[in-house]
Amino acid sequence: MIGYYTDNTVSQGVMKAFAQSGIEVRHISQFEAGPSIFYGILRGSGVAMRFLELLGIDYWYLDNGYFDAIYLDEFKIKDMSGKYRVVKNGLIEPVCPYNLNLKVSKPSKVMLLPPTPYTAFMHDTTPEDWNMEWHHRLKEMGHELLVREKNTKVPLAESLNHVDAVLAFNSMAIMKAIEMGKAVYTTHGCVRNTELFYSHLPYYDLEELKSIYEPKQFTLEEIKDRGVECLN
Repeated sequence: MIGYYTDNTVSQGVMKAFAQSGIEVRHISQFEAGPSIFYGILRGSGVAMRFLELLGIDYWYLDNGYFDAIYLDEFKIKDMSGKYRVVKNGLIEPVCPYNLNLKVSKPSKVMLLPPTPYTAFMHDTTPEDWNMEWHHRLKEMGHELLVREKNTKVPLAESLNHVDAVLAFNSMAIMKAIEMGKAVYTTHGCVRNTELFYSHLPYYDLEELKSIYEPKQFTLEEIKDRGVECLN
């Protein structure tokens, strides 16, 4: 098993923690097919993961945690002390929560959270194709629509105040939506439940999701101390 870092400083920091745990790490330019660890999908990591998928070889993907993550600030600087999710052979581990409250109704005003081009690539689609499909479906059903772009300056909570449901590709923003009591759907994210879109408003239990996901995320200190145990 080898961890691969890129020229991104966050990737380097994450892989440094694995190196300190005793796992071999290399620059992505030295990639060889075999069980691998990656942070993020840019700078060659995503292509390497797709290659391993084709070969049926396991990989582990790290990114910002499901909870307690720290994101880039306004100056594009990242505090590395937050939590990082670990996913085997995917970008987000889907779950089927037990405590699901289904209201027999359709959403009236929906926030769309499209994928980035890089995330879409990992699922054989594009942001344009995904947006076109769901714009068409929502228009047919007569819904009001709010599209939240990734680089918007409007606080997420403020945007959520104006909708009753969120439809995301795989954004972690659905956790904030659930916290605020909004119905959520994802096509490639945590819940993958768009079959409910035409008949039900699904509301999830945030504490149950925390109990499922918190054991699957770690700080860099925990990765350094526990190493390969974090991948199990």
